[in-house]
Amino acid sequence: MNASQQTLVSLADAFLLELRVSGYSPRTVEGLKQRLRRFTNWSIGLGMDATESLTGVAMCQYRYYLHAYRTPRTKKNLQVSTQSQHLLALRAWTRWLGQKRLVSEDLSKSLLLPRLPRRKLAVVLTETEVRRLLEQPDVETAMGLRDRAILETLYSTAIRASELRALDLPDIDACRKVIHIRCGKGAKDRLSPISSRAIGWLEKYLREVRPTFLIRDREPSLFVGRTGARLTRNRLAQIVRRHMVGAEIEKAGACHLLRHTAATMMLHYGADLRSLQMYLGHERLDTTQIYTHMTLGRLQEVHERTHPTGDAWSGQQQLLPATACSRCSCADHSGRASDSAG
Repeated sequence: MNASQQTLVSLADAFLLELRVSGYSPRTVEGLKQRLRRFTNWSIGLGMDATESLTGVAMCQYRYYLHAYRTPRTKKNLQVSTQSQHLLALRAWTRWLGQKRLVSEDLSKSLLLPRLPRRKLAVVLTETEVRRLLEQPDVETAMGLRDRAILETLYSTAIRASELRALDLPDIDACRKVIHIRCGKGAKDRLSPISSRAIGWLEKYLREVRPTFLIRDREPSLFVGRTGARLTRNRLAQIVRRHMVGAEIEKAGACHLLRHTAATMMLHYGADLRSLQMYLGHERLDTTQIYTHMTLGRLQEVHERTHPTGDAWSGQQQLLPATACSRCSCADHSGRASDSAG
């Protein structure tokens, strides 16, 4: 069957199959599948189901469609970052089609991406909020004890929700105080330190709760629900959110909020960026550097200690005049007031 006889759906399936064979992570392939499915459904709805319909004009129309689309539940437009993710999936697919000579031209070059807004500072918890959250589950109950172990593990390791749910029993090395994260983001394995306190709660959960939840003896998952099955990412988010509400924490986020908080706290207390990069499993250092913008308290502390006008210099000669003019406290106005008085 030549390219002109194949449907867009079959070509998308062929692209995804090649990604799987090439070793891309299941999560990456599934994300591309969902985004390409939106495009193929849109195309089929307009009667465009063959490669001839893949034109620069169609790409432009789809971009406008994403921009104007409103989600059925919230009635809100897609975020710019979400629009960009859909277009990036389409760009990767059309580039592959061009390389395989399944289309007459490489349409990826004509597919413009929306300009992303400046990255906002991530929300983080205070140390008091962290303490309230960790102490929220009722550890006298089986579910509460399991949830405490989940929260302690998330905070101690700054692990992603997808990585936490994938943990199996052999991945916990209590003696060395590390966890083995397998096939993390980018399908990469890494070791991450875990605190003695978190290990203590894990061992209590493993000893007192997990055996009562299991239905089959050979279940490898570390964290399971009442049915003995591995917890989903959505379920983990629901658990964290429920305890945040109970702790009267109104900030947005769930599992990733604890990840941001742990990283920010470590940087505040002196961790270097390279160590933090390894701890978080970031491939690029510039991804880790976003946390340098979240430690205002640390910056203020350094400013007070090192800047000539800081409090630490209060006993030494000041560079600015001790008194200020009636209009403001700047040196220029103080100087002019003295000149005019003379």
